[in-house]
Amino acid sequence: TGALWMYDPAANTWTQKASMPTGRFHLTLEAVGGKLYAAGGLVPGYSATTVLEAYDPVSNTWQTKAPMPLARAMSAGGVINGRLLMAGGGASSSESAAELQIYDPATDAWTAGASQPLARQVQKGAVLNGKFYVVGGVSPAATEADGKRTFVYDYEANAWNEGPVLTVARYGPATATGAGKLFVAGSAFGNVSTTSLETLAPSSEVVWTTDASTVAVVSATGWATGSGAGVARVIASSGAVSGYANLTVTATSFVALSADGFASISSARSDETITPVAPASVAAAYGAAT
Repeated sequence: TGALWMYDPAANTWTQKASMPTGRFHLTLEAVGGKLYAAGGLVPGYSATTVLEAYDPVSNTWQTKAPMPLARAMSAGGVINGRLLMAGGGASSSESAAELQIYDPATDAWTAGASQPLARQVQKGAVLNGKFYVVGGVSPAATEADGKRTFVYDYEANAWNEGPVLTVARYGPATATGAGKLFVAGSAFGNVSTTSLETLAPSSEVVWTTDASTVAVVSATGWATGSGAGVARVIASSGAVSGYANLTVTATSFVALSADGFASISSARSDETITPVAPASVAAAYGAAT
């Protein structure tokens, strides 16, 4: 169906609005710039669509926008910097994907972001503290462990990292953010449904520093510029928890560093040597699901 209903908390009433031009289910619905964007979904025959439609609540009308490059349903959605992010999902009800598609309403155009670490469908997303969290879902292996994994996307770095593991594997959970926390509720895995609620409360923001600024200068968001040959210890700290990696720069160059608090570091060029030595406890920098 393409039906759209609006809920008014003050009146505790529902009102039916103009229906979507394209009826579908397992779509992604996000609000960007005062409009609702309905992306992808499954159409009759259980195949995914590339359709993107925007709803204007002022005029109560829908408008067709640029189609998605890849047909997807059951994707995780989120909004960062006025852009719609759609991660994973599948081209059908039996296929999982890992690609990240990013839509810019200002240009009515799609671009590709870095693919998430694992292909999954029926996962859900939410944005917290400027990061895109993707939780739950079903991988091609359909393992319970994969259904507990959390992926965290850094928009500025265009990079993914592992987040805290859920206590319960979740297939199509509900997600929301508020009071500085991420809430994950309900869903099922296999034939077992759950009513449980989990919360993730990241601790203070990660602070990036270096003990050798003449070798590498690190920005507040975890990006480093090699400034001279040598070795620098790049340190990620959050409260009392910290970790580091030794960065060897053999030539002045640009090096991309993760900014998620796990000190997961990758090189953008072949003339830098990265030796991760961060302790596993650094994961605590982003809190734990309880």
